[in-house]
Amino acid sequence: MMNTMGLPHAKTFFFARNHLHRLYGLGSGSSIDMAFSNETTDSSTLPLANVMLVGKTVELQQIILGNTSVQDQWTTASWSTPITWNKGQTYATNIQLTPNNYNFPSGGLSTGPNLPEKDLISIMIGMYASAPGNLCTYDNEVVANTRVAQIATTIATPTRGYQDTYNYFDPDNFIALSSMLYTGDDFLQSQARDVIMRSGAYLNKTTGQLPHHFNKDQPTYLALSGATQTGPNIFWTKTALRYAANTGDMEWLKNYLPTLRNASDFCFDLIDSDLHLIDAPGSLMIDVFIRANYTSDSNSMMVGFLTDFAAVERQVGSIEIAKTLEQKSKEMATAMNKWLWDAEDNDHYITQLDTDMKTTRDFVDYDSNLIALAHDIPATVAQKQAILSRIDRGKCSAANGGGPQWVSEVYYGKNDTTGGNIGDSRCSMGRIAWFDGHARKKMNTKASLEQFNRNVLLLQNDLIANTWLHERYGCDGKQQQNRTNYYFEYPSTLVLLLREIRYGIDIAFQTVTIQPFGVETFTYNIGNVYVQYEALKSVALQVPGSRTVKYIIHGMSQDQRYQIKVGGERTVVVQGGKGGVLTFNGETGCVVEAVVLL
Repeated sequence: MMNTMGLPHAKTFFFARNHLHRLYGLGSGSSIDMAFSNETTDSSTLPLANVMLVGKTVELQQIILGNTSVQDQWTTASWSTPITWNKGQTYATNIQLTPNNYNFPSGGLSTGPNLPEKDLISIMIGMYASAPGNLCTYDNEVVANTRVAQIATTIATPTRGYQDTYNYFDPDNFIALSSMLYTGDDFLQSQARDVIMRSGAYLNKTTGQLPHHFNKDQPTYLALSGATQTGPNIFWTKTALRYAANTGDMEWLKNYLPTLRNASDFCFDLIDSDLHLIDAPGSLMIDVFIRANYTSDSNSMMVGFLTDFAAVERQVGSIEIAKTLEQKSKEMATAMNKWLWDAEDNDHYITQLDTDMKTTRDFVDYDSNLIALAHDIPATVAQKQAILSRIDRGKCSAANGGGPQWVSEVYYGKNDTTGGNIGDSRCSMGRIAWFDGHARKKMNTKASLEQFNRNVLLLQNDLIANTWLHERYGCDGKQQQNRTNYYFEYPSTLVLLLREIRYGIDIAFQTVTIQPFGVETFTYNIGNVYVQYEALKSVALQVPGSRTVKYIIHGMSQDQRYQIKVGGERTVVVQGGKGGVLTFNGETGCVVEAVVLL
C-alpha cells in the first residue's frame, strides 16, 4: 500500500516494481477506482507501474519496455538501460474503471440494495480515505531498502503527523485497523495482519509487554509521555482477535495464540488476586494524564478484555481457562462497584484509588465512565442513567454541543499531566465517542438513541464535506484547527459507530450477532459481509470463514416461529426467544436465512 499528497514537484515519479492490483484516487469531490488484471508469458518482465504527478493531477503509466535506476520511492525520472523482450513473449492488461461522484472508491460495491445514501457514503469515505493511506508497508516507506509493516496516524502530505513514529495501539491503530478490517478487502485485511505481527514480533517474552510505538523501525515501550500504559497490550490483542474473527482465519489464530496469551498475561498479571482490581502503571489511552494504581479506566477496560480473551480460549477448546477469565471479569466488575463508585455523588466512577485504599483522585472522567457503561459494569439501571446524566450535563459534553466526546468534567492541568502536557485536556476524542456509542446502545432508551444519532450526524456532515478530519474536536463542536490534520481517528471511529452500533453487526468467534440500534430495515452489502434485515420478519446474511457459530438476531418476535435455511437448504423451525431474540446454529461462509412462518 502506497499513498501521498502534496509532493514537491522535484519528486513527481514513483516507479513500482510490484504487480499493480488496484489504484484509486479521491479527494476532489469525485474518485476513480482502477482494478488491474495482467497477463504475460514471463512474470519476470511484468511492466513497471509509474504513478506520476503532473501539476495538481495524478497520471498512471504502465511501462512495457524500459527500466529506471530508482524504483519504489518518489524520485525524478531516471531511465537506465532498456530491457529487451524475447521473441514470442506477450503482455496484456485489463483495467476495470469505476468512477464515482463521491470521495471513495466504489469498484467493490454492487449495484444492488445497500445502506441509506448518507450512511453508505460516510462509511466508505471513513474506510478508504484515511486508514489505508496511513499504512507504511511499502518498500522504503519507513527506512531505505527495507519493507516493514507499520502504520502511521495520518496520510502522507507528504510528511505525516507524529512524523517517523508508528504502530500506536493505545488504542489509535486498533481503531484504524478495525476500520480497515471492515472493508472486507482481502489485501487490506492482510496488511492489518502484518502490522499486528510487526508489533507482536517485539513483544518482551519475559514480561509480555508490547511496544507502545516505533520510532522509525525501532520499538519503544514507553508512551510519548514516558509512562507505561496498559492500553497497547489490551488494544493490540483486541485488534488481533478482530482480524481472526472478521476474516475467519482460525488457523492463524491457533498458530499465533502463544503470542496473544503472552501479551494478555502482561495485563492479567497486574490484577490483585485479593482485591480483584488491576494495579495500573499509568493511563489506559490518554497517555499524558497522570493516572495510576486502581484506576477506573484500566479496570473498566479489563472487565471487557477478560471476556474477550475467554472467547478465544473457548474457540480453541480451553474451556476451564475461559471459565476462569469470565469469573475474574465478574469479580472485577463487583470490585469496581465496591471501591471505585463515588458513593457521595452516586453518579460516576472516580479516577483512581491508591494502594493505601484511602487516597483518591477524581476528575469525573468521561472516558472511563463510558468504558464502564459499554461493558455493563454498573450494578443497577439507576447507576447507568446517573452516569449518562452527569456526562450530558457537562459544559463541553456532546449533549451540550461539544464534539463527540469530551474527556473529563474536571480539567487536567499542568500538575495533572506528564511534563505539563495539557494537549489532550480540553478536547474531544474519537475513541471516547466509540465507547459513548456502545454505552448509549446498552442503555437503549429514546434519549440515548437521539444523542447517538446527533453524534453520528455531526461526524457524517464533517466527513462528507471535508473527506479528512483533524485529530480532535473542541467544546464548540468544531474541529480543532490547531490539531493534526488528515488524522485517522474520527473517520475510522465513524465506521465503527455505523457498523457496530447503528447496524449492530458483530462477528465473533462463536457467535454472529445482528442488533441494530434505531433501525428496523436495512441491507448492508460491503466487502465480504452481507446482511439483509427486516425487524420481526426476516434476516439473510453471509459472513467470512468456515466454522459453526450461534447466530443471535435481535428485533424478531418471540411469538413467531422462523424457518432457518443454511446454504439454501431447509434446516429447522425455531421459535423466537425472550425479548424477540432469535438464536440458531449455522455455518459461516454461506448464506444463512431466517424467515417468519406465516
